[in-house]
Amino acid sequence: MEAGLLIKPEDGRASYDRFRNRLMIPIPDSRGRVIAFGARTLEEGGQPKYLNSPETKLFDKGSSVFNFARARGPAHDKREIIVVEGYMDAIALDQAGFPNVVATLGTAFTERQMQLLWQLAPEPVICFDGDQAGEGAAARAIDRMLPALKEGHSFRFAFLPEGNDPDDLVKAEGPEAFASCLADAKPLIEIVWHREISAQPLDTPERKAALEARLERLLESIGNGRVREHYRREIKGRLAQLWAVQRPQNPRFDDRAAPRGRAPARTGFGRAPRALPDQVRRIRDLPTSPRGFAITIILSLLNHPWLLERFGEEIAALELRAAPFAALLDELAEIILTEPEVTPDGLADALRDSRHAKLFDRIAKESAFSRISFLQPGTPDEEVEEQFRDLLFRWRALPTLKRELLEIAPYLSEASDAEFEQFVMLQEQVANDGVAEAHEDAGDREAKERLAETIARVRRERIGLNRGRRT
Repeated sequence: MEAGLLIKPEDGRASYDRFRNRLMIPIPDSRGRVIAFGARTLEEGGQPKYLNSPETKLFDKGSSVFNFARARGPAHDKREIIVVEGYMDAIALDQAGFPNVVATLGTAFTERQMQLLWQLAPEPVICFDGDQAGEGAAARAIDRMLPALKEGHSFRFAFLPEGNDPDDLVKAEGPEAFASCLADAKPLIEIVWHREISAQPLDTPERKAALEARLERLLESIGNGRVREHYRREIKGRLAQLWAVQRPQNPRFDDRAAPRGRAPARTGFGRAPRALPDQVRRIRDLPTSPRGFAITIILSLLNHPWLLERFGEEIAALELRAAPFAALLDELAEIILTEPEVTPDGLADALRDSRHAKLFDRIAKESAFSRISFLQPGTPDEEVEEQFRDLLFRWRALPTLKRELLEIAPYLSEASDAEFEQFVMLQEQVANDGVAEAHEDAGDREAKERLAETIARVRRERIGLNRGRRT
């Protein structure tokens, strides 16, 4: 009775077997000891279809993960754990060659279950059905996962084809189809972003503000400060990109805008264009190194101190790799904050009296960046603000643009000559941005080399094609 195997009716009738006419599945604890049972009905149309033991002194559903003990070894070997909803799916996947699988017994994710899963792998892959119910379940899981995140530990989301659960997919299309879904698993940040930008149209200032407010509440729910800050930076960069894509074309940056009313032409990429001209426009005047960017920021604040109040949060979040420039920027910001009415001349005098005098003089007198138009005295505040905001956006966008280059590369052979040249120009500018310098890791270097090889190959093919046409 205490184990939940028997049910004693309150009306005095004889006790009976809780799991009669059911296939019983043992539910072990993390050490492999049986603590409960799950059971599937053997009767046609029998309800409920699945039934678990009630919670007992031994069995707490929210603290249990089915198949934990058996999956521990394979999960550590593969550095991956697959998480499904029910034990029948877990059994089917184990039989199909995925021994690193566990099930949450149909419960919403609890903090205890998340801690157990992280004992098996740092980024468990959670499998959801690819229908609306699956997307809804994934969206609900976000709110429980964010508060528990910590350094190096998160979750990935794999969505199965609509109408399939893991067992159905493996039986219909084989283990390879399920493995393909695992390979396409999305990180948690992608699910967060997709959920929030899909919640409502973003066609008014109020709706855009509502999106930012929702994202801010989610960020505040992340308990780990370091993880929260990285999420904040990622979200800020994505918002900057989103708003930049939605903003009207600025003729000062792009004099090739299509005539009004004309739809953008489809490109030879075989899908919607990747807006290469817009990307080129974003970075056309961007400093080509962290050093140049740091100098431009410093000169911006020197000539227009009020920018610090307007863009204080964005400036505080900057990560300048060159320590001397970072120290000079800190000193400059400290002076402005201490003396809000300070003039550009007053700032210059204060910096010449500081320990950064030598570096400041070199920047102020010798830097070519001092000739940038919006840094000049007398530039209207509106123009200064717009160009400074664009400078911050374009710098933050560089890592994303680099990823987009790699995504576009496989389609280069289908691009028109003009698109190909635009791509090459964009790649050359981004390659010189200074983000990938001598300290870049092997993965960055390999990706860069592959991209260069692709461009060279496509260029050779185009040269051969043009020669063939001439003959």
